Amino acid sequence: MKKSDLKNYIRENILSTLSESIEDETAALEDYEAKLDDVIKKKQEAGIEEQVDKFNVDVFGYKTKYYKVCPGAKAFMDKVMDGAYGDMSQKQNEVIRIAKLHDLLFIRELRALKDPKYAMSVIPQAEYIAEEIKDNVQFLGIPVADVDYVDNHVEIIKDAAKKINEEDEPSDSDIRKNKSLAKTAEDLALIQADMRSLARKYSKAKGEEKEELLNKLKEKTKLKKELENILDKKL
Repeated sequence: MKKSDLKNYIRENILSTLSESIEDETAALEDYEAKLDDVIKKKQEAGIEEQVDKFNVDVFGYKTKYYKVCPGAKAFMDKVMDGAYGDMSQKQNEVIRIAKLHDLLFIRELRALKDPKYAMSVIPQAEYIAEEIKDNVQFLGIPVADVDYVDNHVEIIKDAAKKINEEDEPSDSDIRKNKSLAKTAEDLALIQADMRSLARKYSKAKGEEKEELLNKLKEKTKLKKELENILDKKL
């Protein structure tokens, strides 16, 4: 297996589950979407359609949805699409994933600001998504510091969770679920780190060692998928 093929194999498996859940998460915001659509319709009727889309970006055909939450995200994605980080025409899938992961984080922030209990339950997800954004950005050779703003959005969600009144504190079962989610997300992050380390070793290995490392990567990939499935069922 070529080095480039191996990298693509690893990245596809690491990111496939979370990045493709954008439609499911959007469906959970039907009330919010209905209000947003009504606002958009009124603006269009008033002849200011161009203003409606000023917050979002067309990323190789994927139109972002919630970038009004973060002007910094729009500025970053505009730079990516303008070629400030180099030609991304051969890395469209990776760039689209980054755009979707931002939307996934911003969707959770919008819901968290409306519902402290939801904010409490979604913290492990938000932390995981933020790390995925950074990993994807680094994979493309873009400075991770350019997306440091995602940490602030995680903090906003954490602050929203603090607004739960004493009488509305999470139940023991909620606490156990959150701890379980956090542990699973932590285990998944460790597996991903191991896979990146193995991939680096694989690129330099030869002969039997190379084959042994490839088998380890396949085992890690299987375990990673199991952890992702657990997260999906608990989210």
